[in-house]
Amino acid sequence: MRARARRLSFALPVGTVMDLEDRQIGIRAQDIQTGLQDVDLRGSYSPELVNTRLVGMAERLAIHLRGSELISLDEPEEHSRFVASASFLGIDPLNLPRVIKVLEEVGVVRNVQWQGGDRIARLEESVPYFGSLYELMGEYWREANPTEVETASVALLDRLALPPVSKEDALSDLGLDQRALEGVVTIGQAGGYIKELVAPSTGETLISSPLFWEENPEALFALLQKYSAPDIATAIKSVRMHQGYPVPSVDGPNVKRSDRIIAEAMAHGLLPTPAVTSTRGKKYFAFTPYVGGKILIPVEKVILQKARALLSCVRYGEQYGAITRIRDPKALLEALRDKRMIGPHTEIAMQYHTLAIPPAKVARIERVGSSGKFLLRLIDTEENLKALALACDMLEVGEVITERLVGERHGRLFPQGMQEPLTTLSEIVRRRVPELSDEAFQRDVERLVESTREGAWS
Repeated sequence: MRARARRLSFALPVGTVMDLEDRQIGIRAQDIQTGLQDVDLRGSYSPELVNTRLVGMAERLAIHLRGSELISLDEPEEHSRFVASASFLGIDPLNLPRVIKVLEEVGVVRNVQWQGGDRIARLEESVPYFGSLYELMGEYWREANPTEVETASVALLDRLALPPVSKEDALSDLGLDQRALEGVVTIGQAGGYIKELVAPSTGETLISSPLFWEENPEALFALLQKYSAPDIATAIKSVRMHQGYPVPSVDGPNVKRSDRIIAEAMAHGLLPTPAVTSTRGKKYFAFTPYVGGKILIPVEKVILQKARALLSCVRYGEQYGAITRIRDPKALLEALRDKRMIGPHTEIAMQYHTLAIPPAKVARIERVGSSGKFLLRLIDTEENLKALALACDMLEVGEVITERLVGERHGRLFPQGMQEPLTTLSEIVRRRVPELSDEAFQRDVERLVESTREGAWS
């Protein structure tokens, strides 16, 4: 299969179109499976999410296989360890052969050898970087003819990566009726990736996602009272698509509405916004929140702060470099990763100063003789390398992917010992989705199909 930037579209209340490329579909499928991996869906709902959960399993396994190259499981204990590690990722032994075959079909594992039909003996991996992996898996999801429930679940969750939406707007956005929406929300609540909130000023029921908006709901409500939800969604989407968004001054008369919203969200503490001071003065760079901020352990928070500091410094050079501007931020971060240094350059001492002091402390700044130029040399620790990987994630896919598991290695194949934040979220609200009768569920699906035919989806 060859990745293509195909799109899944649904109308927003303002009449614009929000497009989901294969990459975003792949990311949301992983989020859904991570939340639901230990949830008992019961009866009618179980078959309605088969494709999404399978894609999510395949993505999670691929991410953890990456870098292993040849995996030999000839010995029984090696095979048992592999199966146990996959189980930790929510892949039970019965599903594991099917997941491997999906990865084989999309071309990220090859030369798979089987024993007895369903026992894996050996495989080679060629898992690409995250953006390409999610494009491949998003395309696979689309071509697997996802059910209406899957389509609505993926689209609604991606919509909730922006500010919360009222139930009424969600109904019109997705072309669902009330009962169908309730089913999608019920599943999401059981998985911990959807949550209902009540606006204190209006009593209106809003749908939100703890993946993105778990902290500071009062400030979010205040912003929703001042600006329309579509305007806020447009502004936040600008940041998500360009992590490290340079926050402009809002003092002038011709400030864009979206920039004013971003500045106010920053002031309310809704958007993490590191500052960098260099030759053009102090500048601020906005980021979208990270999954489940309240349950990040201290080491994760430190790594995330380092990643944002790295990307903010690079964005400064991209937007405000006085002598030369950075044309390719990703190439610069990759050079720092591969060579463990960048430079020499005269602006390094000021522009990257924040990286050389706590709390970032990612690198050292070294003068090059008497030339007035400096090197930025990476402090080569596991924590700093993870932070650099996160910064690359945010450039590549707009979200933090690499460190959804930050833990000590336990076993030979996969990092274990700590649950993913989304898995922990779903445990808090666990654990069982109320079962619908077949008749009721069929009625919901028929209504959903009817709304689809009327053009709600394109």
